[in-house]
Amino acid sequence: MTLLTPLGLLGLIAIVLLIIIYIIRPNFQQKMVSTTFVWKLSLKYRKKRIPVSKIRNILLILCQVLILASCAWILAQPVTEEKTATNDGEVIAVIDSSASMRADTEGETRFIRAVNQVIDLSKSTYEKGGVMSVIIADEEPYFLAQRVPAEDRSTLSAALDALLADEKSCSYGVSDMETAMSLCETLINENPKAQVYLYTDTTYDYISEKIKKPTVCLQDLEWNAAVLDARVELQDGYYTFFVNIACYGPNMDLLLTVDIDNANPEYTTGEGRAITYEEVITCNNGQTMQVVFINSLIYQPSLEEDPNTIFIPLEMDELVYSYNEISFSVKDAQTGESLEDSIQRDNKFYIYGGQKEKIRVQYVSALPNPFFSNILLVLQDHYSEYWDMEIVEVKKGQQPEMTGFDFYIFEHTMPSMMPNDGVVFLVDPQGMPTGSGMRLEQSVIFRETDRTLIEEDSDHPMMKYVTAEDITVSKYTRAVFDTAYDYEVLMSMDEYPVFVAKNTPQSKVAIMLFDLHYSNLAILKDFPILVHNMFQYFLPPVVQKNVFDIGESMMVNTRTDSIEVCAPTGETLTTFTEFPATMTPFDEPGTYTLKQGEFFEKATLDEKIYVKLPAEECNIWAHKETLRNPYTQEVEEKSYKDWLIYLAAALVALLFIEWWLQSHDTM
Repeated sequence: MTLLTPLGLLGLIAIVLLIIIYIIRPNFQQKMVSTTFVWKLSLKYRKKRIPVSKIRNILLILCQVLILASCAWILAQPVTEEKTATNDGEVIAVIDSSASMRADTEGETRFIRAVNQVIDLSKSTYEKGGVMSVIIADEEPYFLAQRVPAEDRSTLSAALDALLADEKSCSYGVSDMETAMSLCETLINENPKAQVYLYTDTTYDYISEKIKKPTVCLQDLEWNAAVLDARVELQDGYYTFFVNIACYGPNMDLLLTVDIDNANPEYTTGEGRAITYEEVITCNNGQTMQVVFINSLIYQPSLEEDPNTIFIPLEMDELVYSYNEISFSVKDAQTGESLEDSIQRDNKFYIYGGQKEKIRVQYVSALPNPFFSNILLVLQDHYSEYWDMEIVEVKKGQQPEMTGFDFYIFEHTMPSMMPNDGVVFLVDPQGMPTGSGMRLEQSVIFRETDRTLIEEDSDHPMMKYVTAEDITVSKYTRAVFDTAYDYEVLMSMDEYPVFVAKNTPQSKVAIMLFDLHYSNLAILKDFPILVHNMFQYFLPPVVQKNVFDIGESMMVNTRTDSIEVCAPTGETLTTFTEFPATMTPFDEPGTYTLKQGEFFEKATLDEKIYVKLPAEECNIWAHKETLRNPYTQEVEEKSYKDWLIYLAAALVALLFIEWWLQSHDTM
């Protein structure tokens, strides 16, 4: 027996008080005595009657003690503990929705198989009057249904049917099973007897016995061959190709095919040829094989130390220094046909961006500056992997071109009209061309000491890693700018702008109002950084790379006013008009196309990127050591049998007896 309110026993003190009252109360009574009292008393002793009054008094005291004790016990709330098992009718189903669950056999994927099993599980659970919860384990696990009772079974049924109907309900990414188990644990904490069912194709060395793992795989029918990854590396002017392939299931000979589109295009026509490499690769025990297609002139037999790496030397006529698109694929080595494996979207892999963009730069100066010539050569080498940069330096007496270039540099001399098809950089202008939006005033010379520049916009991309306070100038030109042209002031002196810029699809201009001969800028590290920042700011790459993973975001930039991002199906996903912009994570593999607007009325090339399946998800027979288990310790709930009704009945009975004894006090 347990007392819920032990302090109630303090009521037993009343028994002590009752005894004290009986002790200290007077034992005499004032009565009228008749003259016959002695006679009656003598008759009493004579008849020897039984002393009933003493017994009644004892019983009366006993009843009062028991009444007080009963009240004290009622205040203490006595109960008896009874241990009962918790409700075991709750079921939690966790469905893995990673890319490997898309393994297909005769039109039915593992994911569909798992959902159908959960539908059957929900029916049997509701027949027993239980409740049902379903967790979808993808990149960001979530509750599809949480503690749905039998009377709301239609809600769960509709949600499961929606999973079957939506092709995207199973993701192409990696499931976060840790978080899914954490969600499961929130339910287990409330009901440790809840039964957990895990539907996944991953095999674990250890998994709790309290978690049931139904089979969703078809052991003898499912297999997968895949191009896991591919990359290219420029070595000695030619590309080396690295490809990783594997086969999960049976041991197979795979035909690896590399198709190169528009390889080594002519400079004048831009047309190249198609080159194809083919090699039969033996894949055993799900082992990843790396195949390297390398220039035979730099290949060395000592590289063959890794048994899982195969080198294929290429002769001179097979070498590639430029390409438009590369396709890597695995096929049936016997027939050369496409494979009929369980996941076919990983049988090909694409690489884009191997064709360099042509960038033409024109440098015009009345007094040629070797600093400009040198920095342009450095940038030409720096961007050699991305741009085919042509530098044209106009000699004295020659007329500069006003069209056909992407970047114009005018130093000490100005054109009559601003070029309208590229970036224009004006250095120490002697007069402003029409359309510049600027009017020159007087030149200011500091004869005693040089003055340092003041940085006006430290967050501007062109000022990245440039310290204006380190740049000194002894002569500059004051200018007045038309507010309608909306120039950005980056550096100033005496509250007059000395370096301004404007970057819109219609106008890309930078103006430096001082001569490098009257400044220390040319000998500082800030000068090459500043020119580099200008190329990055005015001519940014659309994307930083051409291969992305599922779930990875993409930074987008452009020289134009918009970029349209199209899905592998050709459908427009989004259009960006402000840059740089961030593309939300990709949720489907394939080739995405980025379509730019016109750049100064010149057509721009479409940029393509490839989004690949995670390599680990290509392994449809993945094996892991352990699964984070939710806390599933079984505990017994405590229930209590209340004794209040019995104590109340006893109290009523004692009160009745006490009343009856009091009413017969005349005996």
